[in-house]
Amino acid sequence: MYSLLMLCLLTASLFAGGNGEVKGTVKGADDLAMEFANVLLLKPADSSLVKGTITDSLGNFAIGNLPFENYLLAVKSIGYAPAYTGVFNISETNTEHSTGIIRIEDTTVSLDEVVVKSRKPTVQMYADKLVLNVEDSPIATGNTALELLEQAPGVSLDHNDNISLKGQAGVLVIIDGKQTYLSNQEVAKMLDGMSGESVKKIEVIHNPSAKYDAEGTAGVINIVMKKDKNLGLNGRISGSIAQGLSSNYRGKVELNYREKKYNVFGSYGVGTRNEKEYLLLERRVPSGESTTIFDQRLDELNDRINYQSRVGFDYFLSDKTTVGFLFNRNATSKDSDNITNTQISGDPFLAYESITVDAVGDNSWYTNTYNANVTHAFDDKGHQLSVDADYSRYDDPSLDIYENRFYNAENEQLGVSSWIRSNSHSKVDMKALKLDYARPLSETLSLEMGAKMSRVNTDNSILFELRDGDADWTVDDGRSNQFIFDEKIYAAYGTVSTRIKNVDVQVGLRSEYTVSDGRSVTLDETFQNKYLQFFPNLSLAHSIGDSHSLNYSYSRRIGRPNYEALNPFVYFLDQYTYSQGNPYLKPEFSHNFNVTHGFKNFIYTTLSYSRTTDAITEVLEQDDATLTTFQTTENFKSTDNLALNIAAPVPVKDWWMMRFDLTGWYGGFNSELSSGSVDKGSVSGFFYWMNMFELGNGIQAQTNVFYQSPLVWGLYDLKSEYGMDFGLSKEVLDGKGELTLNVQDVFNTQRTRLGLNHGNIDLGLEQKDETQRIQIGFTYNFGKSSVKKARSRTTATEEERNRVNGGN
Repeated sequence: MYSLLMLCLLTASLFAGGNGEVKGTVKGADDLAMEFANVLLLKPADSSLVKGTITDSLGNFAIGNLPFENYLLAVKSIGYAPAYTGVFNISETNTEHSTGIIRIEDTTVSLDEVVVKSRKPTVQMYADKLVLNVEDSPIATGNTALELLEQAPGVSLDHNDNISLKGQAGVLVIIDGKQTYLSNQEVAKMLDGMSGESVKKIEVIHNPSAKYDAEGTAGVINIVMKKDKNLGLNGRISGSIAQGLSSNYRGKVELNYREKKYNVFGSYGVGTRNEKEYLLLERRVPSGESTTIFDQRLDELNDRINYQSRVGFDYFLSDKTTVGFLFNRNATSKDSDNITNTQISGDPFLAYESITVDAVGDNSWYTNTYNANVTHAFDDKGHQLSVDADYSRYDDPSLDIYENRFYNAENEQLGVSSWIRSNSHSKVDMKALKLDYARPLSETLSLEMGAKMSRVNTDNSILFELRDGDADWTVDDGRSNQFIFDEKIYAAYGTVSTRIKNVDVQVGLRSEYTVSDGRSVTLDETFQNKYLQFFPNLSLAHSIGDSHSLNYSYSRRIGRPNYEALNPFVYFLDQYTYSQGNPYLKPEFSHNFNVTHGFKNFIYTTLSYSRTTDAITEVLEQDDATLTTFQTTENFKSTDNLALNIAAPVPVKDWWMMRFDLTGWYGGFNSELSSGSVDKGSVSGFFYWMNMFELGNGIQAQTNVFYQSPLVWGLYDLKSEYGMDFGLSKEVLDGKGELTLNVQDVFNTQRTRLGLNHGNIDLGLEQKDETQRIQIGFTYNFGKSSVKKARSRTTATEEERNRVNGGN
């Protein structure tokens, strides 16, 4: 309550006068930006500490609200020798002091001599983003990247792997700042096959700047992978085993060789994702004067094996120019064996009272991504140009066979089995070219601009075949289809950053021109859409005294339908329940507002509001005459989201740190559907409680507890969900190795439960994944460990790969 009150009171003083400021950039000897370096402001007389901060991802820092007097700076980072500036003066005639580039030299300490290890806080809160550091978390070992994403405060996945943020859909997931061009469901598939040990941190960005693609009405989630920072030959071997209802394993080898002129790196990993799940679905369908009740249970047995490989190099042509190449491959093979039992009652005209569907599936998919890049720095003050060229290929063939058996009240099979065979193939080619340019114009004014072109071609085909008993297969022309989609996006952006008195101002504008064409080859139907849209962005940041900071931001964003949602194909659970795409979907647009108050860089309170028009929302529709219910996607007229978030660390003891993250929001939905009007909403909340314990002798423990209250999501009423995870880690082999033990979903409470009562639709659903398991892991680091800052690369094809075919 105190923080919220201060947020209101301090807003009025945004443009109040301040004192002085010092800022600069920290770089290593290789001219690479130093992230998370400690910058200490000292008094020259006795070197006593006045203030401190850390550098951002670009190595930049700023310390404001300084009284007029003399100071000096000390810069420190693990693995580097401290660096000091000369004495400088802040006065009425010199209120802003720029140090320029501060360089720190690595100490080149070998692992054979000493092992340097530090841990960042698990959760860090900034004015514009929340960061979940999982690199050293004992809970990360043995988990997939998808499971780590679910641990990020405010992030949740529904029963179809749709990702939402603070109860709002339309999240853009990027990896290392690069778009994947996959749908959220397909991203979930990819992350589900990715080892959690490969993830360094997860950044939740609520209002991205104009430099980011405008995709993602709810914000951006950036998954940052681990990068080696060391000179010479070094590497890491990791592995884990897990036991729940199913057994799983993971293993990975990473190698890196870095010299002054070049860096070569690669990795290979393999892991299984075997799991047993169930889904319960009860539907009540009006049928004349009676009601037909469908009581369905789906038992799933899925066996997955995933292979990941990565290779790349950077070559330093000069101190200012670097070229690089990167190749990533992610491949998964999945075998499924599912049984659906449906009990039917209340319909006197049906000859059977139950249906059993045995479904077996053989599904394999892969994504290959190629990136070539060049970066040139014109000087050491941030004036630089970078170019990225990308090509990605996604391929997803799938074969599913369904056997339908019908039974009477005495559980006797009626007639022969009815068979359906579905053979589908999705292919997606993605090409992109991106250019980014940045130039400081003065100590208080900088400019960023860039352009991007992308093209995505998808070719989806599905062949349905039918047979009764042992008869020959016959093609079902009514459901077989081929859908081809082509999309081109031309984008440009510009961002100006400056400081007016004591207010940091960033203004940006992005334009995107989209041309999309869809064609159903089988039905001989075409769909076309062209639109030019502008996406402004504004951010104001301000400090008041030593204790308070305020950040205001606004952005307009877009959410394009993913390619699976546009595909009009039909996918069956049984003959009464299926899903189908909608080629007539339009893009959604949102206006997003945020105000964040920080108290002593300790307690952060964020008030946010967004309105989305033509909101892309999952719905259910029902045909009472045929008793069928199917899932599809529609454009809602509008959705509203008003949220309040409070986050704070609580140091209990020197060895015990707690962190709370509490989010409350109102979500409202309004639209006119064929099944009736929708005007509903709810007040909901999310609570995250993390504990970190340093137990001595290299032992660390961690617990995570979360609670999600009931909420309204479109037509659905979701019930509450809660769970707890526990982990232990122990350093071994003189710090070169680490043993971990963790238990996921300790009390086996995590499950999805929802209801829907709208128009003629009345149903309830419960889905339980295999969330409880115990895992043991081991990691060993070898080779030289001369700490150096690695070069971070982004590619151009992230958004398009984020919208490819949703899947299993």
